[in-house]
Amino acid sequence: MQKLLVDLNSAVTGTFSTTPARAGDNLVLSVDTRVQKVVETALAGGIMNARTQTDPVRGTKYAAPNGAAIVLEATTGRVVAMASYPSYDPTVFVGGISTREYAALLHAAGQPLISSVVQGLYAPGSTFKIVSTAAAIGAGYPLTARIYDCPSSFMIGNSAKHNFEGEAPGVLDFHETLVRSCDTVYYKLAYDEWVRDGGLRTTGKAKEAFATMAKAFGFGRATGIDLPDERSGLITDRAFKKAFWEKNKADYCKGAARRPKGSYLQQLDQEFCADGYRLNGGDAANFIIGQGDVLATPLQLASAYAALVNGGTLYRPQLAKGLLSADGKTATALPPTKVGRLPVAQPTLDYIRNALAGVVLPPGTAQSSFAGFPLSQLPVGGKTGTADVNDKAPTSWFASFAPVDHSKYVTVVMVPEGGTGGSTAAPIARKIWDGMYGLEGAQAVLSNGSLPVALPVVRPDGTVAAPGTKVPVAPRVVVSSSSTGTRALGGLPLPWAEAARRLDDQANARRG
Repeated sequence: MQKLLVDLNSAVTGTFSTTPARAGDNLVLSVDTRVQKVVETALAGGIMNARTQTDPVRGTKYAAPNGAAIVLEATTGRVVAMASYPSYDPTVFVGGISTREYAALLHAAGQPLISSVVQGLYAPGSTFKIVSTAAAIGAGYPLTARIYDCPSSFMIGNSAKHNFEGEAPGVLDFHETLVRSCDTVYYKLAYDEWVRDGGLRTTGKAKEAFATMAKAFGFGRATGIDLPDERSGLITDRAFKKAFWEKNKADYCKGAARRPKGSYLQQLDQEFCADGYRLNGGDAANFIIGQGDVLATPLQLASAYAALVNGGTLYRPQLAKGLLSADGKTATALPPTKVGRLPVAQPTLDYIRNALAGVVLPPGTAQSSFAGFPLSQLPVGGKTGTADVNDKAPTSWFASFAPVDHSKYVTVVMVPEGGTGGSTAAPIARKIWDGMYGLEGAQAVLSNGSLPVALPVVRPDGTVAAPGTKVPVAPRVVVSSSSTGTRALGGLPLPWAEAARRLDDQANARRG
């Protein structure tokens, strides 16, 4: 860099100082290429399989136009793998892409230029029930009591809201409710809390337990991942409904007058024009099961599940794991960043986590997808989600974690228009766990279920070599401790592996 001297006409008259150019640092990602390959293969294969299956409601094959899968380290928030299907060949941008090529990518089926992991917004369905259960316990409902009736339907006003396939297993506790994914239990919880908050009256004193808890889990705002253009999702409450209605009332009323009378959209516009500012009982019932005015990215859901199983710490998901100076002398570890703490007691977190271990067993909603899976070798817990979409097949979700008691990883799979969570997303997750741990004939990509901690090394000539390569001078390791600077780890040079282990130990110490 040069600082030049200029005269009053901006003509250069000399050089004030010169700073020699310095090669930039090498960025090391937390993504493991082997796990990434497993995830991409499982996701693509699962989507292809879904397209061969027939939707029993519509009688047509599932469209499954796209999908997403992500693996996070539960105790750090680091991204181990993330896949968005369909993808594209990034080399088309090398040297410039033509207008025709770009337009083809922009309008291709499945929107390959959009990362469904961080930019796709979808109703999370019953995977959201971890939030609703935590909120219900926080609102005073008993955690372990067997008092929650699960009828086949629940009436709200003159509308009946049903369980999936009309199931009615009777009176349950929360453990069984989560395992069976009983919607009607949650409908009643939502309705009772809605009435307690004032019903249709807007008093300004509503506690809104479920929306408040959703925000505490990180929904409704960007996670802050070190990637551009992340979307924030949507969590609604009474204040949001009122502000949104005031902004859009004119459009609703125009639609009510313009659309064909009696059509579905005309009726919606007419209703919203009249009282769209109200949070009604139906809104509350849809919200509690992760539908209606609830939208989330797969990344947000993975982050929420990581907080559930790591003891309540919400981390900022991150891809950047460290920096290697070009001369090989310095390695800077980038530690996990804590962004929140769940307002949920540890016994409640433990209870929910242990309940989800039953989802992959009879009579759980993912029992068929995990039949024969070696749970004795890798105990897996999870939650299916089947989110209804107007005029389309449901969005299929499965959020899972393993091992159950001391979870290392969380994986979330999502396939729009893919059917039930148990039939499409859960089998994909099973393939991912198989590949990571080497189960059911798959070759393990992780050694003892652990990620490598060593970093690549930089040779004196600036080239990067594989971890373990001998170099003349060992790098000095520093650990980024804050936005204001870095500090030497213990004040002494340390191998990268040791620095990384200390960071992970610090994160694990905060667990629970």
